[in-house]
Amino acid sequence: MLLLSIVFIHSFAHPAVAADPEPKQYLLLKLGGYFPQSNDMNDYNDGFNGEIYYGRYFHKNFSSELGAGYFKSDSTDASLGDVTIKTFDILYNIKGVYRIGRVELFAGPGVGLYFTKGYDFSSGSTTEWKPAFGYHVVAGCSFDVSKEWFLGLEGKYFWATTKDPIIPQGGTFGTHLDGLVGTATLGWRF
Repeated sequence: MLLLSIVFIHSFAHPAVAADPEPKQYLLLKLGGYFPQSNDMNDYNDGFNGEIYYGRYFHKNFSSELGAGYFKSDSTDASLGDVTIKTFDILYNIKGVYRIGRVELFAGPGVGLYFTKGYDFSSGSTTEWKPAFGYHVVAGCSFDVSKEWFLGLEGKYFWATTKDPIIPQGGTFGTHLDGLVGTATLGWRF
């Protein structure tokens, strides 16, 4: 308990600590691709991914982010027809941060809530939105263009399974959306 108290108090460093980054808040825009990796998604192509985040440094070596995103993937398999899945997600990340001059390296875990539906163009039918809980890991780097603006690259691997199947090849217990996401980022600190 004493150790936990020390760690908790230490995480709220005094504002005068010079090593803490200024400013402490930031907004991120991430644009890139979704690359399905699960067997359920074998017949689906790489697709678009976009995310927007609000982040805050709570220590010079740690930040947390809350965001929302969207990704999609299409199938052009002859047996499935022209099918698209679309997913909106709410994401939370905790990042360990290491700064080297104007470069910031980071990595960390996160969780997400995913809302997914499928659309079959040949029949004109859609599935209902299916929720899924998932988790992920992120890693990447950013480069400060100025004190406020920065650019970066990020990779994320996530695991998420819908409660019910949304595509024909989904299992009895849902569809695995697992995949790799690669993005370019634009950030603004304030």
